[in-house]
Amino acid sequence: MAAQIAYTNENIDILTGVNLPILLEAAAVKEQLTLAQLIENLRKVATDSRQNFRSVLTKRQDEVDEEEDLL
Repeated sequence: MAAQIAYTNENIDILTGVNLPILLEAAAVKEQLTLAQLIENLRKVATDSRQNFRSVLTKRQDEVDEEEDLL
């Protein structure tokens, strides 16, 4: 149903896999961007908002280690 509506209206697009960070970003910037810009921005937010806990922890520890090396 949504695809049919989007297909017949160029001012509508569909973004799947929406999570809370994406919804918050969309609500904050929807009036400031064109539809194409909004979709591209939300794709970036989607990529940035998905992170692996261990990767973030390791990155943060590396930053702390670098700071300690500078002292």
